Amino acid sequence: MLATFVREETRALRPTPHGACPDAPPTADVQATVTVLGRLHSRWGSQEVDLSGACLPHADLNDAHLSGADLTGADLTQASLDRADLAHADLGEADLSDAHLTEANLADAGLTLAVLDRAELTDAVLSHAVLARAHLSRAWLDRADLSDASLMEADLTDAHLSGADLTQADLNGARLRGAELTSADLSEACLGHADLTETDLAGADLTEAMLFQADLTGADLTGVLGWDTVRGAPPLGDP
Repeated sequence: MLATFVREETRALRPTPHGACPDAPPTADVQATVTVLGRLHSRWGSQEVDLSGACLPHADLNDAHLSGADLTGADLTQASLDRADLAHADLGEADLSDAHLTEANLADAGLTLAVLDRAELTDAVLSHAVLARAHLSRAWLDRADLSDASLMEADLTDAHLSGADLTQADLNGARLRGAELTSADLSEACLGHADLTETDLAGADLTEAMLFQADLTGADLTGVLGWDTVRGAPPLGDP
């Protein structure tokens, strides 16, 4: 009932079923309802919260418990989701641009085609998350856990990934032009056909990573670890 109220009240704000949401915070009633949802969901076990297509820009969902929730196509631009539990949630095609997700739990979440441009995901957990073709341009992912995550063809242009854990991540075809990956752990990551132009990889761990057909033009490889084990890499110093 609560999720239905939020979904129907906010969807009505769209000029067309797939139109853009107004850039305005939720009404007091809607904000109060999502706050209650975020507090109660942890007690409901497997009961699904359906907020698909909801308009929730600027919403306050800090510390919310929304694991397994359906947020497909939701507008969460500039929303506050710090420390939120979104494990196993479906956020496919959701708009989270400029959202705050510091220390959020997005393990096993579905984020295919989601928009996270400029989002704050420092120290977030995204292990095993699916971010295929997601938009993460200029996102902040410092020290984030992206181990075993699927980032195939994701746009990470100018993203901040210093100290991030990308072990065994699938980054095939990803765009990482100008990204900061200093001291990141990319051991056993797949980076085939990835665009690493002008990427800062200083001090990164690339042990047994795969770089077949990756573009390393202008990349900073100072102090990289495990280069001699990288598969498909050019000789160090030959971009």
